[in-house]
Amino acid sequence: MNIAAYMVKCADETPDAVAVMAGEKTLHTYRSLTERAAGLAAVIRSNGVEPGDCVMLVMSNAPEFIEIFWAALWCGGIVAPINAKLHDAEIAGLINKARPKIVFCDGTTASAVKTAANVVRGERPLLVDITGDPPPIPAIYSLDRPVERDGDDIAWLFFTSGTTGSPKGALLTHKNLSLMAASFLHEVCAVERDDILLHAAPMSHGSGMYMIAFMKAGSVQLVPESGKFLEGEIVDLCGKLNNLCMFAAPTMVRRLLSACASPAAHAKVLHGLKLIVYGGGPMLLEMAKQADKLLPGRLAQIYGQAECPMTITRLSQEDFAQKDRANWERRLSSVGRPFASVDVRIDSPDDRGAGEILVKSELVMKGYLDDASATRETIEDGWLRTGDGGYFDNDGCLHLSDRIKDMIISGGTNIYPREVEDILIQHESIYEVAVVGRPSELWGEDVTAFISLNPGCEFDEKSLEAFCLKRLSRFKRPKAYFCINELPKNAYGKIDKKVLVRSFESS
Repeated sequence: MNIAAYMVKCADETPDAVAVMAGEKTLHTYRSLTERAAGLAAVIRSNGVEPGDCVMLVMSNAPEFIEIFWAALWCGGIVAPINAKLHDAEIAGLINKARPKIVFCDGTTASAVKTAANVVRGERPLLVDITGDPPPIPAIYSLDRPVERDGDDIAWLFFTSGTTGSPKGALLTHKNLSLMAASFLHEVCAVERDDILLHAAPMSHGSGMYMIAFMKAGSVQLVPESGKFLEGEIVDLCGKLNNLCMFAAPTMVRRLLSACASPAAHAKVLHGLKLIVYGGGPMLLEMAKQADKLLPGRLAQIYGQAECPMTITRLSQEDFAQKDRANWERRLSSVGRPFASVDVRIDSPDDRGAGEILVKSELVMKGYLDDASATRETIEDGWLRTGDGGYFDNDGCLHLSDRIKDMIISGGTNIYPREVEDILIQHESIYEVAVVGRPSELWGEDVTAFISLNPGCEFDEKSLEAFCLKRLSRFKRPKAYFCINELPKNAYGKIDKKVLVRSFESS
C-alpha cells in the first residue's frame, strides 16, 4: 500500500479536476500532477534512490514541494521534509541523522544546504536546487504506477520540533499515514472535491500532513504566492475563492483575528474560509472564544504529535457550535475527545487524575530513527508516552496541563504554566504570555511570566498582580514579570520557552 496511489486514483477518476494552485492560478490538474510526479520519480530513481532510501526536502512552501513529495513516495522512497527556517548547522545535523541520497532545496535554502553538506559525515548526498533548469526525465526508467510498498514500510521521516531536546526522527509508515488521513476525513472534516487546502503553515510540518488527507479526497492544494502566512494575502484569497481550509498554529490564528478587525477584511474571510484546524500548541480559552465569535462555524482543533501524527484527540466544529451547553467554555479549554482509532489513558493511579498522557493505536510511529533506547523509553508495552501532562473531565474531554518537563515545582508543589497563562491572557493589556520556572534557592523554582503587550498598553505589574490574586491561588501567581517586545518562536511558530529559560543563566 503506497499512499501515492491516492493521487493515481484521483487522476483516474477526475483527471481534469484542479489539483494544485499557485495563488489564484491553476498549476496542475490531477492528470498533469500525476504525470509530473511519475516523471520526477524516474529522475529520482535514476540518481540511485532505491525503495526505502531517504529523499530530503529542505524547501519553503512551493508547488514544487508537492510534486517532489509525491514523486519520492511514488518511487518507493522515504520523504524527509525539513523546515526551511532551520540554521545550516541544524540542517547538517539532520542530514547526518537521515543520510538522504538526494536533498532538494530552493533559492531560499540552497546556500544553507550547501554549507550543511560540506560538514556532513560520510557520503555527501546529491544536492538538487529546484530553481535551476528542470532535470531531464530519463527514458530508461518507466514508473507508470507507484512502487508497491507494505503497510509497515516507512513513508515519512518526521523530525520532531526539538522543543525539549534535539530533534528525533519519527518513523511513520504508509499504514500510519493512511489511517491518519481516514481519521481526519471521518471525524474532523468531510472534505469535498472543491475544497481547497491553503498551505500557509510550513508544509514540512502540520500543513504537509493535511495534504495527505486532502489528496485522498481529491481536493485542491493551494500554495500562496508568498509561500508563507501573510494575513493580507490570506484575506485577499478568502475574498476571491471559496471553501478554503487551512492548518494554523494558535499564533497564526491570533494574527488572522487581528486582521479581521477591519470590517472589509472580516467580510472577505467569512466569504471564503470554510475551516481552520488549529494545533501545534495550546490555544488559550479567551483566544478560542474570540476566534469562535469572529469566525463562527469555522474552527476545529486537533491534538497530536509527530509520534502519533495529527490524531490523538479532536475538538469538532459541532463542539464549538453547542454554546447552549453548560460546560461549553470548559470544552473549549480542552483538546476534545479521542479519535475512534486511538486509546488514550492517563498515567495516574485511577487513570482519571492528572498525569502523563499515554496513547495506543496503529497510528503510533514505528519508532525513532537509529535510536532504540529512545524508542523503548517512549513506547512501553505498546503505549506511547507523549510527554504531555493532562486529565480527562467528566464529559470525556482531554485537558492538557503542560509538557511534563515544563511543569514548575515551587516549594514542593507542582504548578502547570498553562493554568497561569490561561489567566494572564485575559488581562486587557497582554498580547502573548509564556510562564516558566526561574531557579530559586528558597523555593526551588519561582513562577515567572514573560509577556508582550497589546498596542497602546503599558506594563503595570501591580495591575497584573491584583488580577492574578483574584483568580489564582497565591502560590501560583508569578513572582516576577518580564515585558518584552515579542516572545521568541522556534522555526515551527511555537513559543520557545528554552530561550526564555536560558535568559536566566546570563542574568
